[in-house]
Amino acid sequence: MGIEPDRATIPKHLPVIHALHIGHGLVYGGIERVLASVARYGSGLGDASHHFAFCFDGRAAREVRGAGADVSLLGDVRASRPWTVLRARARLQTRILANGINVVVMHGNWSHGLFGRCFDRNAIQLVAIAHAPYGSNDWTERRAAKAGADMVLANSEYTLASVRDIFPRASRQVWRCPIDDRANDSGLPREAIRQSTGGGTNDFIILMACRLDEYKGHDVLIRAVASFREQRTPGGGRIRTWIAGGAQTPAEVRRLATLQRRVRELGVEDRVHFLGQREDIADLMSAADVFCQPNVSPEPFGVVFVEALRAGLPVVTSAFGGAVEIVNERVGILIAPGDVAKMTDAIAELSGDISLRNRMSLAAREQGRNLCVPEVQMKQLGEILRSASPMTGGGMS
Repeated sequence: MGIEPDRATIPKHLPVIHALHIGHGLVYGGIERVLASVARYGSGLGDASHHFAFCFDGRAAREVRGAGADVSLLGDVRASRPWTVLRARARLQTRILANGINVVVMHGNWSHGLFGRCFDRNAIQLVAIAHAPYGSNDWTERRAAKAGADMVLANSEYTLASVRDIFPRASRQVWRCPIDDRANDSGLPREAIRQSTGGGTNDFIILMACRLDEYKGHDVLIRAVASFREQRTPGGGRIRTWIAGGAQTPAEVRRLATLQRRVRELGVEDRVHFLGQREDIADLMSAADVFCQPNVSPEPFGVVFVEALRAGLPVVTSAFGGAVEIVNERVGILIAPGDVAKMTDAIAELSGDISLRNRMSLAAREQGRNLCVPEVQMKQLGEILRSASPMTGGGMS
């Protein structure tokens, strides 16, 4: 449940900020994990209340609701069916009025583009959280740019660099999202998790947990793992890979089929395991030895990298984008994008050197504890939203 705000701690001269976070809700990824963390930690920090609206009643809405937060459903929206957009806008306007919303927070260009112009911008400030860099020039970004924003919060310095050209009049800064640091694993023994997921006691387990987007670099990892056909770990085990993440869109269905075909062609079906969509990533991290995500295009930030560090997993990823703001040589290995040979070398080094893994694991836990601490990030968000609110004279019009 969310923590109830202590109204007695709110200074009498400061109005309460009522923020409405708007998300898509159809698929589940990094944005949705952020929204769930905001829901869990967003109350009880004094002067800001957080409400949520989704178009689709999926896992994201379920998790936010389960955290005790207030969730509104705007209805299944298809941009190609204008009446569904108009209906959702009407519901949103009613929601804003009923809850005294004074700051609307957009998560993603899709929501921003469809709903960014349907409320009174003189009374309500619009804050966009940039979970990925701008510059795609697709229809959602063009609509978001047309709607404008009073403030843009970027999830990394890398993402921040793209904001100016799209929202030249908006104030902008980096705000790193809260990442839930409470234990959410099942408590199952490590060996039980391994056995249930295709791994043995002495196996070296590589975990990759993310959306099935091509830029994540699944193919690079699979090709690298194929280099270790007969190689054993120091304990006599095999090098295995768990790929967690199910197909949530037609493009991802095609992508999964392509990856499965590549695994068959390389003859590694017994060592590359597709686990599908999972809600027990914490369990998988507790049973794995290393986290790998060799992006071929930059990762905007990388919530999952922070989660992996907190679990004590060394991280292997590509040396660009937001990842370099999280991962360094103390806690992992950075490789050139798309470099299968370097990915292979990283696997060989980590699988063959237990002392190196142990050193990185200790450093990873320490670094992970200090990144994206929920209470710290949510307090900062409350201060940022107060500065944006028209009730306090903040924001830009």
